[in-house]
Amino acid sequence: QSDELTSSSSSSSSSAHKAKCNIIAMGISTFAMNLVGVDDNGDLIGVDESMTYACNSTYVTDECKSLRSQLTEQQQRDLYRRTGAPI
Repeated sequence: QSDELTSSSSSSSSSAHKAKCNIIAMGISTFAMNLVGVDDNGDLIGVDESMTYACNSTYVTDECKSLRSQLTEQQQRDLYRRTGAPI
């Protein structure tokens, strides 16, 4: 995949050069957070001890709703602007 990205980046740069424009910046993010609970042997200890960035369990959904209810819309926007994380 790294070669594909390099090829794509080079292609974009080459296309921009032909079009007589400058690429000022290019950003790519591959961040994902997963926490998996394991025992001393490295064996999975259960779903309840694991967490994923895409978690939408009832508990997490309820916590988000509770937090949203405690913040005004402006505070929610400010939080998003500061952290990049919507509630």
